[in-house]
Amino acid sequence: MRVATHTWEEPDDVTQRLKDLGLSKEILREAVYAYAMGLAAATANDPPNAGGFMAYVYSTRALREMLIPRGWRRDNSGGYCRVVNDAAGVAITVSTGDEHTGGAEGEAPRTKRSKGPRTVAAVADNVLQLSLFDQSDHDTADGAGDDSSGADGCVTWVLLMHATPSGIQSELSLPVELDDSHRIGEWRERIILPVTPLDGPSLAPIILPEPGPDFDVSVTRRTG
Repeated sequence: MRVATHTWEEPDDVTQRLKDLGLSKEILREAVYAYAMGLAAATANDPPNAGGFMAYVYSTRALREMLIPRGWRRDNSGGYCRVVNDAAGVAITVSTGDEHTGGAEGEAPRTKRSKGPRTVAAVADNVLQLSLFDQSDHDTADGAGDDSSGADGCVTWVLLMHATPSGIQSELSLPVELDDSHRIGEWRERIILPVTPLDGPSLAPIILPEPGPDFDVSVTRRTG
């Protein structure tokens, strides 16, 4: 499936689109900065990809701490960590992207690592939600209407981040397809965010994440 991607990059357009989603550049900047702090917390003596894991933890925590007081909620269903705005039908998760992350020109980004079944299911639900939305628009024009929905009725956006020596490139994007390697590579919308500079002593040096599976775990409750 090839989809037309709408890319928001002009500052005023980005501000307005984020406002439509109940977000702001300032809120997302805190999560991106936390991602950088997670990377910076790793040392050469940590296990490989420790920085990547801590970046995931720190950015997820920061996003929730910013948004839960604004009416969002935590969702860890099946070990898939999101923050959800039920009223707006919007959820956000975080992930590491490749070098094309945060760039409006050239190739669309992909997640840096393969994704697990929870992400696959979330992307499939995005496609369902968007198709129902598009059909609803069409039916409404014809006087019909369709209020059906799947899963929790939310579309899941990805706060995609990529570390470079000069800063963290990032974007908030809406995924609709994974490639054969289970990396997200097709997006319905991309909201390009300003680069977050690495200009503090606590952010140097940063150990970039090692290659490996991304974090998309399933949690089973122990019994007995």
